[in-house]
Amino acid sequence: MLLAGDLGGTTTLLGLFERGERRPQPAESHAYPTQEFKSFTAILDAFARDLGRALTVEAAAIGVAGPIVDQLVGSA
Repeated sequence: MLLAGDLGGTTTLLGLFERGERRPQPAESHAYPTQEFKSFTAILDAFARDLGRALTVEAAAIGVAGPIVDQLVGSA
């Protein structure tokens, strides 16, 4: 499975995709209110809980709102 996400200031979108012949095929997606979670890991835990199974991901791409400073996401 492939994991794609958009970690925004207000909403985080996460989706699982299966490899397809020409492009990944959507399997399942969920939206989460970013500020209600202490960390991205907590959002991933909620996503796995909503899926009803452990996540087994072979690749991931996550877009993040704001600059990265010292390997931490910050606000401008």
